[in-house]
Amino acid sequence: MDAGTISPPFNFAVRDAGFRELVSFLKEEFVELQGSILLHERLLQSDPPLVEKFVRGNLKGLRYARENKAGTIPILLRYMKIKEDLAGQYYDQVRPIMTSDGTVSVDMQKKYLDQALKVLAPKESPTTEKIFNYSLAHKINIELDAAGWKSGR
Repeated sequence: MDAGTISPPFNFAVRDAGFRELVSFLKEEFVELQGSILLHERLLQSDPPLVEKFVRGNLKGLRYARENKAGTIPILLRYMKIKEDLAGQYYDQVRPIMTSDGTVSVDMQKKYLDQALKVLAPKESPTTEKIFNYSLAHKINIELDAAGWKSGR
């Protein structure tokens, strides 16, 4: 039988079927960024209020997901179309590795970029500053904290 890569939450079903986990990227030094916001610089310049509203909504959603397992499970059920027990296991597995504020450290940025550059092998390598810009996320997090914003539980 061939080996394959199975992502959460489907790894739980495979495990329950008798397969064993050889490697978990969640437990390794492998960096995989998911849920990133990507946009062209032109949009940021042409409609800053739209971009700010979008980032603010995403950061509120992240805070909600991190702080509210009971409210997040039904969302996972609808979005991923999985059984409730798998949604709970998935949440428990990914919650500890979720970013706390929508950003990642410079060290993590460098690790991710190094991995990507090995695969993509561009003629010129971009800097982390060219790829990652968390200035708006930092600004919004400060505003949310100052306002005492809490996710609706």
